[in-house]
Amino acid sequence: MHPGVEKLDKLFNDAQKNPQLVNEFFEQLWFTGGMLPRPEMRLVVQNMYDWLKPKAVVEQKNFALANLALGFVCYHEGKFDESIRQDVKAQKLFTEIGDLDGAAISSVMLGNCYRSLGEVELALKYLLEGY
Repeated sequence: MHPGVEKLDKLFNDAQKNPQLVNEFFEQLWFTGGMLPRPEMRLVVQNMYDWLKPKAVVEQKNFALANLALGFVCYHEGKFDESIRQDVKAQKLFTEIGDLDGAAISSVMLGNCYRSLGEVELALKYLLEGY
């Protein structure tokens, strides 16, 4: 297993024992995720998503981050349509809880996806919204 994925996996296991550590998992993912092997990164992010999903009502921000993380993985796998679906879910959740920074980050991810699909006008719309 790649050392970066091992670190994420350890943070995931630690977060299961101490939910206060969930943020550390996501911070590490944003920092190293683009450089990690895609299948291993997907597995650890999917594990975090699956663990947080039943807690979505209570842990709204963490579940929004999990959706954004899945969108991040899909983006790096070149699955832009799937990434857009996840990013829209994340943006909706962030907006519902009043997390403007999270909603903005979701917009940036959406803009990147649309840019990759050659949809320049939509890309600009979302990228400007995010900034």
